[in-house]
Amino acid sequence: MARAGFLLTVALLSLHTASGGVFASEAVSAAMSDFRFTDVTRAAGVAGLEQYGGHGIAWVDVNRDGWDDAYTTNIFDAPSLPDLLYINTKKGSFRESARERGVEDNFPQGSHGISFGDVDGDDDYDLFNATTGGPDHLYRNDGHGRFTDISRKAGISSQTTLTRGVVFADFDGDGDLDIFCCTPSPASWKGKFPIWDGPTNIRRFYINRGDSTFSREERGVPFISFEQGCTAADFDRDGDEDLFICRWARPSLLYRNDGKGHFAPCSEEVGLPADGDRHVNGATFGDIDNDGDLDLIVGPWPESRGICEVYVNDGTGRFRRSQRLAALGFTPMLADLDNDGDMDLYTGTNLFANNGKGRFRDVPLGGMSVRLNDPRCSATADLDHDGDLDVFLICKRSQNFLFRNETNNGNWLKIKLVGPGGVAGGFGSYVWLYDSGHAGDKSHLRGTRYAQSAFGYLGQHSPTLHFGVDARKRYDLKVRFLDGKEVVTSGVRAGTTVLVRHPSSRGK
Repeated sequence: MARAGFLLTVALLSLHTASGGVFASEAVSAAMSDFRFTDVTRAAGVAGLEQYGGHGIAWVDVNRDGWDDAYTTNIFDAPSLPDLLYINTKKGSFRESARERGVEDNFPQGSHGISFGDVDGDDDYDLFNATTGGPDHLYRNDGHGRFTDISRKAGISSQTTLTRGVVFADFDGDGDLDIFCCTPSPASWKGKFPIWDGPTNIRRFYINRGDSTFSREERGVPFISFEQGCTAADFDRDGDEDLFICRWARPSLLYRNDGKGHFAPCSEEVGLPADGDRHVNGATFGDIDNDGDLDLIVGPWPESRGICEVYVNDGTGRFRRSQRLAALGFTPMLADLDNDGDMDLYTGTNLFANNGKGRFRDVPLGGMSVRLNDPRCSATADLDHDGDLDVFLICKRSQNFLFRNETNNGNWLKIKLVGPGGVAGGFGSYVWLYDSGHAGDKSHLRGTRYAQSAFGYLGQHSPTLHFGVDARKRYDLKVRFLDGKEVVTSGVRAGTTVLVRHPSSRGK
């Protein structure tokens, strides 16, 4: 029987300005646990369109019943493919409801990336779908998991751009969510990838005007190559969302935000590769060494050889390559899959255990070893409320797979965020976990999570953040929202789900 954690609504015990200090820690547990998963795809009813396979995966609670649902996109050599919305039945299975709920998005050539974000600040998750064979679509959630296409009214482009990755973030720092789209080409693209010799000033940012309508802008990120996934994160902790774009045959570039939503490339100056000898499909940020900042995993690249590069952040926003790992797949996924207090790495074909200090070693797949073909992306959620992270793996040329995590040891803590103005998810927020009574003490830091929408190649984890912890202990949480406001919550017990609201969202 799954064990359900209760929801603790947190009093705002402390509110102060972000310190911006450099953190360090020791791991909760340096021992490597066994990974144990069960393939529950058939029982859960989520194999997808098996003859075609899938492409993107996003977890989110669309109907606000407290249980995560899953949305998958489909793209293949077929004239028209529907996307799939799986509603969690709370009994270990899902009911496919995309058409019923208005997000089937059944257009020629299907879809690549998707991302959920609260565009109107009403504390539910709306959907942006990167429709491959036609215009992109924005669907508004009515709060009960039923959607309306508001693309035209919202100003989403009618131009066909073959969008791949898409990410929600507050790029201009005004409190609402904007959108960035990876674009392999404009409408005139005729297969001339990875090099495009056409215009580079394609306006791929949708900047939210604050009323759920958007203006298309370029913002200093030109199109220079065939692009795949993208992700946003405040890697230098200066209070704005930066952007990483995965490209083929040209550099996969990190762009630094100037604080007002305008960008400049910074890969070379922060120690990342600036050459073009890579076909990168996905990248992801996460604190792999539990020192309070965001490290970066790039790759696997290219698919034929399979190399994953691990870059460690020195605390000032500069990176040092620490490992090169042999791995296949399109995307690196970071999550604490064994509840031991550090983030492990999964690529769809390889699983790497973290030693607690940010070093990875290849380990058996622990029940995720199945006959798959062309894994594209994966994402996690605690689908059965038992405190461990389950994995949804999307494959292009075989069925998709859902793996139930069998850790079930009580060593967990979960956090739900509501950001400025009542925006669900609190994207752009840092969450630091400390031993109880030691909030802000770098020697007692136990882990870091960053709230974000899309990552890697076309994936989105559940917005509910997860820590592996010691079930016998209590902890302090410090949340720094993107605007610098902080909330400290003390004495939190393991095995609970904590709701932390930005001060401006109280009463909403």
